[in-house]
Amino acid sequence: PNWQYVMFRFCSTTDTTWKFVTGTDNTHQTVVDTGVVPSGSFQLLQFDFDGSTLTALIDGVACGFTSLTLPTAIIRLFGSIDNKNTNNNVTVDWSDMLYFVKA
Repeated sequence: PNWQYVMFRFCSTTDTTWKFVTGTDNTHQTVVDTGVVPSGSFQLLQFDFDGSTLTALIDGVACGFTSLTLPTAIIRLFGSIDNKNTNNNVTVDWSDMLYFVKA
């Protein structure tokens, strides 16, 4: 996308593990392989920023780090799921999505 973002990515046709992705526009992006395979059940996806390094956590375990292509502006909370061409149902509990700003 041509905007600033921090996200987790998993695409069953190209990925075997969760990817941790940061970007400042559509040409500057960092992709970190977390090494974590989607479990097929609920997984807690989190980010933690210490002022210079962004850490990805899955189920409370740090699994990716980057200080490259970090957003420089406030970004909006956004979620997207594509369940195309599958018979599986996907649910997101938006009430469990929390946004914290660390001072």
